[in-house]
Amino acid sequence: MRKQMGAQSSSTPPASSRPFSINLFIGPEGGFTPEEVELARRYGIIPVTLGPRILRAETAGLVAAAAILYELGDLE
Repeated sequence: MRKQMGAQSSSTPPASSRPFSINLFIGPEGGFTPEEVELARRYGIIPVTLGPRILRAETAGLVAAAAILYELGDLE
């Protein structure tokens, strides 16, 4: 079921609220250190996680890109 957003009939965010660009950083095996995460935050990076699952570097990028495309409504 889709949410109604104003006059739009889909859950796709309006173009004005979509990010201009997205940078995706895939961590090393074992993840980023707390110090690396804090440094990233100081530079305005918003850390996110794919949850408790551990993925190979080859897979993590694909899964993260698919999640981003889904959230932006580009996988309809």
